[in-house]
Amino acid sequence: MTHMNDHKFLDRGRSRGFAAIKLGVFIAITAVIAVGAYFGAQEFLLNDDTTDEERSPVAVQRGTLLDDVTASGSVSFPELESLRFEISGTVAELLVDEGDEVSEGQPLILLDDVTIAALESAEATAESALKDAGEDLAELLGGATGLERAIAVSNLADARVASMNAAADLAELLGGATGLERAIAVSNLADARVASMNAAADLAEFTSSAGGANSPATVSAKEALADANESLADVLATADDSAQAQAELVTDAEEIFGDAEADYQIQLTGWFGNVVTSGDLDMSPTELLASWGTTVDQIIDDATATNESLVDDLATPWNESIVWVWTHLTPYPILTNCDATSEAFTFRCPSAEIDNAWDAEVAAQEELDEVIDDAAAVAKTQQVLINAAQEVVESAAEDIVGTVNDIDISALAATLAEKIELENELEDTLAALDDLDTLEIKLATVAVNSASTQLDNAKFELAASNLLAPFDGVISSISVEVGDPVNRSTATIDILDPNVVTIEGSVDEIDVLSLRIGDTVAVVLDALPDQTLEGVIEEIGDGVNQQGVIEFPLTILLTPPDEIDLIEGLSATATIVLNQIDNALLIPLQAVSGSFTQPSVDVVNADGFTTTPITLGASDDFWVIVEDGLVEGQQVLMTVAEENADPFAQFFGGGGGAIRIPGGGGGGEIRIPAGGGGRR
Repeated sequence: MTHMNDHKFLDRGRSRGFAAIKLGVFIAITAVIAVGAYFGAQEFLLNDDTTDEERSPVAVQRGTLLDDVTASGSVSFPELESLRFEISGTVAELLVDEGDEVSEGQPLILLDDVTIAALESAEATAESALKDAGEDLAELLGGATGLERAIAVSNLADARVASMNAAADLAELLGGATGLERAIAVSNLADARVASMNAAADLAEFTSSAGGANSPATVSAKEALADANESLADVLATADDSAQAQAELVTDAEEIFGDAEADYQIQLTGWFGNVVTSGDLDMSPTELLASWGTTVDQIIDDATATNESLVDDLATPWNESIVWVWTHLTPYPILTNCDATSEAFTFRCPSAEIDNAWDAEVAAQEELDEVIDDAAAVAKTQQVLINAAQEVVESAAEDIVGTVNDIDISALAATLAEKIELENELEDTLAALDDLDTLEIKLATVAVNSASTQLDNAKFELAASNLLAPFDGVISSISVEVGDPVNRSTATIDILDPNVVTIEGSVDEIDVLSLRIGDTVAVVLDALPDQTLEGVIEEIGDGVNQQGVIEFPLTILLTPPDEIDLIEGLSATATIVLNQIDNALLIPLQAVSGSFTQPSVDVVNADGFTTTPITLGASDDFWVIVEDGLVEGQQVLMTVAEENADPFAQFFGGGGGAIRIPGGGGGGEIRIPAGGGGRR
């Protein structure tokens, strides 16, 4: 009598998605009903004490049951770098061959002498330009030399003494100046900034002293001088206020430009990685992307098109890994062919954000230039007003002198005017030495920074003329020969670290919950079937939907075998043991029959067999643990389809696959053959 059921108990399953689970539950419920009816009919129609010629006895035995997860993948070398020159030139000498072991910093390729000479010349020119720019800036910041300043101060002091003496001689001749008035006159003349005003006031004072009569012309001239002095003071105060206001406007515009320039750099480096040079920041997004040979939208589309995490391509100026993170790991969409980023940040538009940052920088630069030009124009206008007011003061002073009839007094007044004029000229000279032009300093500073950048670029390009090994490793391939031209897009040498080997595979969403980074892994390569290698789980990636099945990328760090050089792409199978049950009482799953809620086995006895209910535990897809109902050494009947048949294939009943559903209290799972291929 054939005694089979459709229910087999397993330890755990690997569900293929939510749809498969729902289908399995439906089939399981249907199978429970069918199995009940089937076994009820068997009990009613057949004699259970008869033997089955298609079944063979198998002993109940103790052994070890393993609960494990397997993942298939291939060998890869993550520490593989394709080296390129950052400059253009011609290969002059290859210093290594394929397969050579190299050390970090070891020279690999030399460029031709013409290229080296041009780079050295550029570095020397940049050094000279930086030196000249630095000297110009130092001269502006340091002002006049000590000797120049000392001579100017001495000349100013002499002029002040001469003007004071001339004023004293004039006062003596007039005979009306008291000692106090003379002291006030000398003190006023000592003030460099208002020397002409004080001298003219003193002269007016002397002409009106006791002992002389003031003519109507003298009185009128004094009033005109007083008005002129007041106007000059107002002009000077207005000029000071205007200069301070313009300086504040320039400072504010500089801060706005600095913020806009920094924001543009943040936009470029934020979207594309820290690969933007100072020269790139001077270009608009259109010019920059044109120099890269692409567009922002194309870069975003390329990253969006793949679900696999991208590795940075050193042949491109941007960082593909960073762009991939933007398009796959941010909580909001990254759009292309768009006009703006949403105000609530429900989506982002990189091209619009970068263009807006550039437009803001250009506007800030234009505003800064306009403010600087305005400041210069205002300063020039104020200086014209000051000169005009000073001329009015000097003219008023000369009018007072003209009202005195004595020839000697007129001569002394003329001498005083000359000394005052000389004093004003020397004060202007000294002020020019002390008062630095802010715009000139700014331009000189920009020249120094530009020269410094040019020198850094020249040094970088000269250093880049020698291609060096970035780490200890092995030369895996060489793509150039002596005489070949090279540039940033030319692949030259690939170097890898043979000591860092990984297996890239994947596991399903049920198995991944049992795995942890650092778990030990047993790896067997198809090329080394008799050797088990050790490894550990290094990384568990995010789930990827593969045609309705969620799979998680798995990276295993492999310990390379001794005296065997692995190559990339070798097929490998990794096994991770989740649980190990020792000294368990085991029987084949194919020996289990009975109902869904009460499994049983046919135990062999002297009269044939007896159907005995049992309690099942965990399973490994072939063996199942018996927790109660059997003892070691007993024999149970197991279905054998044909001689030497594969027991695992028998378990599936030739039906070509099965649906696995998490089981109940037995700790296993129920496998229901799919497609009706099992035997009845």
